[in-house]
Amino acid sequence: MKIVVLGSGGMLGTALMQRFSEHEVFGLDRSAVDASRRLDITNRDEVFSVLSGISPDVVLNAAAYTAVDDAEKNSEIAMQVNRDGTTFVADFCRSTGARLVHFSTDYVFDGRNLAGYSEKDVPGNPLNVYGSSKLAGEQALVNFENFSMKGDFYLVRTSWLYGPHGKNFVQTMMYLAEIQKELSVVNDQIGNPTHTVDLADAVFRLLGFGDGAKDGASHPYPFGIYHLVNERSVSWYEFAQEIFMAVGISPLVKSVSSDAFPRPAARPSCSILRNTKFPLLRDHREALQDFLKAET
Repeated sequence: MKIVVLGSGGMLGTALMQRFSEHEVFGLDRSAVDASRRLDITNRDEVFSVLSGISPDVVLNAAAYTAVDDAEKNSEIAMQVNRDGTTFVADFCRSTGARLVHFSTDYVFDGRNLAGYSEKDVPGNPLNVYGSSKLAGEQALVNFENFSMKGDFYLVRTSWLYGPHGKNFVQTMMYLAEIQKELSVVNDQIGNPTHTVDLADAVFRLLGFGDGAKDGASHPYPFGIYHLVNERSVSWYEFAQEIFMAVGISPLVKSVSSDAFPRPAARPSCSILRNTKFPLLRDHREALQDFLKAET
């Protein structure tokens, strides 16, 4: 089975490449050094030409414009990648019958529902350009009036990703603890920290792989929307405390509101994604322990 990972050089893309490595997997990335592995998803002709040359059975689209603050001044580029690029990839998959897994974000919601968001909640009113561009990409896949998929697609929303091979909150906190005696971390944004390794494994199982299914998916889950995150939500402040406790260091950590860190892009207060359709991923504290062990 041929599997393509778009955005293969990123943090999530790298985890997907590793998890699907037992299959015939092709990594494509806009910044790939090898020209044969390079793909700009904002170019429709290039998408069809490159993917047609591979004839994939599955496309995992982890390519995205993810610089949340920069998107505020680069809205056109963010839309080209997150809306148009998604549309072109979906068009290819529709025309060839390839199964598509597209990754989206908690930022498609406005964060006002403090109970969190399930797969049945209709996204809308994103607080920033990044969220708006990702929602526009989702709309290429889903008719939200009746929650019908416009093809053989999986829409996977996730949140607060961290993992090897990419800049993330855990590594930033560890670095800052080395150079600062006191840290201030926001306490009014709540979500689900999610390890890329766990997310990649969940997608592997979502597609029906596992249990010895090597040459083809055995029992894939129905197409649709899935929220795949590590369990137990926390604030960024609480997550920082967990990181430091896990590694046995104790910098002074102050709890502050988001107003203490004005940024170009507003962030939702509640980024909790509730998984109601797939076996729950493990508690994020257990995933964090594994990540830190691998980093040290």
